[in-house]
Amino acid sequence: MAPTRTPSKQTAQTARQPARPTPPRLGGWASSRAAPLGKQGAALGNYIREVRSELRKVVWPTRREALNLTAVTLALSMLVGTFLGGVDFIFQETFRFLLRTFAAGG
Repeated sequence: MAPTRTPSKQTAQTARQPARPTPPRLGGWASSRAAPLGKQGAALGNYIREVRSELRKVVWPTRREALNLTAVTLALSMLVGTFLGGVDFIFQETFRFLLRTFAAGG
């Protein structure tokens, strides 16, 4: 008959204790704002580490992609600016016409 093995004290103790749920972490600036005054420096350092970690995950565009996107942005901005300028000019001339018409007839 094989000897039965008893669990060690540490294993038996940890097996009896229920797992404690971890509280939710606040992200962003809220975590540094929620920390007590004595821990502001630690919270700020943690915030900076998290920001750097997130920036490492960013897929930055290549130089060619950045130039293409800049050109598209400038072209669309000029197109929308021209359109809005044209609409403004039409409204301006319409109101001038209406003012001349009703001011002369009044």
